[in-house]
Amino acid sequence: SAATTTEAVGKKGGPAASAATTTEAANLGGKRASDAGSKGRKEDAGGLLSPRGASGTGKIKVLIVGAEDKEKHAIEAGVSRLGWSMAAGPADCTHLLMHKIKTSEKLLATLSRGKEVTYCDINWALESIRQGKTLASSEFPVKDPEGEKKLGFSLAARSQKESSQLFQGKSFFWDKGFAMDREKATLVITAAGGVVVPATTSTKRVSEDTIILSKLESLKEFPKKCPVVSAAWLRECICKCSVKSTHQGCLRQGPSVKG
Repeated sequence: SAATTTEAVGKKGGPAASAATTTEAANLGGKRASDAGSKGRKEDAGGLLSPRGASGTGKIKVLIVGAEDKEKHAIEAGVSRLGWSMAAGPADCTHLLMHKIKTSEKLLATLSRGKEVTYCDINWALESIRQGKTLASSEFPVKDPEGEKKLGFSLAARSQKESSQLFQGKSFFWDKGFAMDREKATLVITAAGGVVVPATTSTKRVSEDTIILSKLESLKEFPKKCPVVSAAWLRECICKCSVKSTHQGCLRQGPSVKG
């Protein structure tokens, strides 16, 4: 605000300095103006933007995937100056930041929230921090055609779907041979409405409706009627928002995985 600008600069250099710095701030010029003159305006801009970047009351909470350490540190250090904050996890983030599509548990869990989450390039946050204001996230889309082709989906289209409880009513058994640790797999599955049975559950007591998370070499260890899937199947289900035995990584179909 003008008042904040005048007060912040007036203490340092009097009326002349205040007027000069105010002019610079209005033109988005110079580091001194950005630091001293527009602090209040920055915080207001960041705090008043909704999760999807339009005017509203939501606060931006960012979650980062695949950033370099220096990028991550810069964002963590700068978010508060914009009125943003770091998200605790996929459940409370408004913006997921990444340069390329990396099917980590963070991305897979946020995809189940549909259009509640905005996906944008990490440079959106870095440039917003550099300029001292929240830029339009739509100007910084994630561009990874190779990644989308590999996974067989469009991130832009997938992010426009409503939140999905894809695995509602489905139970999963995590096997140590599964190519994703139990904690990460549980995060992805519960975000999509599913349940992971307790680790103490015996393989002999797994019902035929339970989906086994394992690998090809372990098929014989589980009841023959139980569907068995790999991590590739789990990723494809989330990305394509469908549960099918035809998805890559379905090692054996069963009552809860067919068609």
